[in-house]
Amino acid sequence: MEELADIEINKFNNIWKVITEIGLQERHFNDLQSRYRTLASTWILAAFSAIGFLIAQEKTVFLASPTLFIVSGIGVALSIGIILLWNLDIMVYHQLLAACFREGLLLEEKHPWLPRIRIRMMARTSGQGVIPRVVWFYIVASSLGLLISCGAVTSLAYNNNDLQLLSLAGHLTLISLLSFSILKQSGSEKVPVLTEDGSGPSGRR
Repeated sequence: MEELADIEINKFNNIWKVITEIGLQERHFNDLQSRYRTLASTWILAAFSAIGFLIAQEKTVFLASPTLFIVSGIGVALSIGIILLWNLDIMVYHQLLAACFREGLLLEEKHPWLPRIRIRMMARTSGQGVIPRVVWFYIVASSLGLLISCGAVTSLAYNNNDLQLLSLAGHLTLISLLSFSILKQSGSEKVPVLTEDGSGPSGRR
């Protein structure tokens, strides 16, 4: 095993510079992801605030047709906005963060004298990280937007006895299920589990 006392000063400095740079890149991408999640939360609150305002104006939950059209549009806008933010957060910046994190993880496994931060993080999340739980945030928000839209369109179809609107509600439901499946798949990526001592599934260090 490589011990800290046996490391040449030049080798130590080079490895430390690399792990420090990896940490800087990780913080950069993590900060970008945090901003997108803040935007997603703001978008959700704005959508619900708009719907609440419309209900308050009507003074009843049995909304008129023009208001139902607006509510349906808000639901679709909510879902589209969440999916766009999910794409930037999970499918772009998280992939870049994961690449940096993986390199730091490999360095910690190769050089046991380095702080075991990443190894312990992965061990405490069963090798999955936290991304599956983050994906559920996007799944619920996106599906909720489409379900709100579907409910509004269904009410419109009932009020106007319009089968075409009822068909549209059915399509929105199918789109909601499809988006659920796609977003769920994006959170299923796994990496090899590492225990706190740095050993993998086969016991290799």
